[in-house]
Amino acid sequence: MKISYNKIRTALKMTPLNKNIESDLKELYHAIVLDYPKFFKMDNLCKLGVLGTELLVRNNKNLFKNKANVGVVFQNKSSSLDSDIKHQSGIDNDTVSPAVFVYTLPNIVIGEISIKHQWQSEGIFFLNNVLDYELLSQYSNILIKEKRTEINLVGWVELLNQELKLKLCVIESETSKENLEKIFANSFHE
Repeated sequence: MKISYNKIRTALKMTPLNKNIESDLKELYHAIVLDYPKFFKMDNLCKLGVLGTELLVRNNKNLFKNKANVGVVFQNKSSSLDSDIKHQSGIDNDTVSPAVFVYTLPNIVIGEISIKHQWQSEGIFFLNNVLDYELLSQYSNILIKEKRTEINLVGWVELLNQELKLKLCVIESETSKENLEKIFANSFHE
């Protein structure tokens, strides 16, 4: 897994190095010594979101310190289709598994992240064909302005078949669409 950060390490981007996403995610889990056994029950979309969040939280301990009201505002274009396909295959083969069915909603990613970090706040997962900076910044701004969150984790969490794309950033105050675009467009460094 290739992981890149912006200069101040409040934003990250992850891209796969090979075509075996499960192997990449498991390897990253062990490399960062996550020690979260529930990880192995999650679908790949949740694993991606949990790992990306973990990396940002670890690199921004002071920002997240003593904060339980952390908003999670995510977006992707495929929803939970990766798990939906596996669930449909189970239906077709009469081997339906509740362990797969649980992950047939993209909001489960937010739930898994919130449980792991004991965040008790707002979360939403938007679906769109492209990363909508305006929507993400507006929603994040509302949460912060209305004091429903102290800080927000905002980004794109996409995984379908063996393709993934993750872009996350930490937002501590109101921000514009243009600023969010700059955060994600700035050069990322390994």
